[in-house]
Amino acid sequence: MKTNAILRASVFFTASIVIGELINLQQVVLCVFLGPAIITGLKFNLKVSSIFIARIFCFLVAGTLVGEMFYSNQLFGLMLSCALLWVMLTLIKYPSKILAYTSPIFLYCYGFINMTNGIYVEDTIMTLLKGTAYMLPLGWLCFQLFPSKLVSMPKQEAQKEEPITSLHKLGIVSLITIALAAFLTMDIGGGIFCLSVVINASLRSTIKQGRIVIRSVVPVQITGCLIALLFHVLLLGQPNNIVFFAVLLFVFTSTVYFYSYTKELRHKDIPNFEVGFMSAVLVPLTLYTRSSGFNIEPFVIRAFDMVMVWGILQLVVLLVVYYHKKKVNYQCLEQQA
Repeated sequence: MKTNAILRASVFFTASIVIGELINLQQVVLCVFLGPAIITGLKFNLKVSSIFIARIFCFLVAGTLVGEMFYSNQLFGLMLSCALLWVMLTLIKYPSKILAYTSPIFLYCYGFINMTNGIYVEDTIMTLLKGTAYMLPLGWLCFQLFPSKLVSMPKQEAQKEEPITSLHKLGIVSLITIALAAFLTMDIGGGIFCLSVVINASLRSTIKQGRIVIRSVVPVQITGCLIALLFHVLLLGQPNNIVFFAVLLFVFTSTVYFYSYTKELRHKDIPNFEVGFMSAVLVPLTLYTRSSGFNIEPFVIRAFDMVMVWGILQLVVLLVVYYHKKKVNYQCLEQQA
């Protein structure tokens, strides 16, 4: 059992969130997005972490600027967003590298939607900088306290991968743009974080992988909302009892990582189920458990929003599968003729 890896990740996430609460970080939820890039791996890698943080910072600023420039004309903002997504996918080239852009694309949409809705995103940018300022040293410290044994792995030959096709790019851009347009037209508040699920499903390289993400919405996202609500009730809606809050976070994150690092206990059907489940709990918990007090309504609304997202994505997949079957049948008939 990788005890050091479990302790390292648990201490890191617990300390990051607790420190965010102690310094009154306005959006502690950003710690959940920053955390995996800093603490994942066998050793602390400042270069990889810095590239990821710089990427999400640039995407957030870009979304904010596009939203501000086209505040009164959202259609042009959407068109520009389509063009930027297309250029990004062209530069990435290969499907295996797309998933690294899930959080950056979400934060682009976050900045764009909030700015066009009249919500200033400058505080989010400052929160991102403040979070980075203490999370990077904290990540380094956790690797020093709980180091992993570096095991030399045999070099594997790089598998040849086909570049992203134009049809694949068109599908990704279309799904994200439609989702972005839908979220622009609704007063969603904290429900904007449901958009990350849509982006995660859209960026998958195959329909099968996308269906796995959609299938995980109920056991991961909705169950995560209910667990977060339970923690909210235990905390009486406020994270002011820092010791109890820290113990709760540590027990939860260490349990999740224990399952993740134990091969026999790890979820077999849904890849990265445990880490996704942890995010599904920590996002609503850090969003809605604030000093304003006890309130279960946001958790219920988020769970309902997730059900709606799940239903819409299921419908989209059914339509795509139906189109492909119809296309294959038509090609077979042409060959027979």
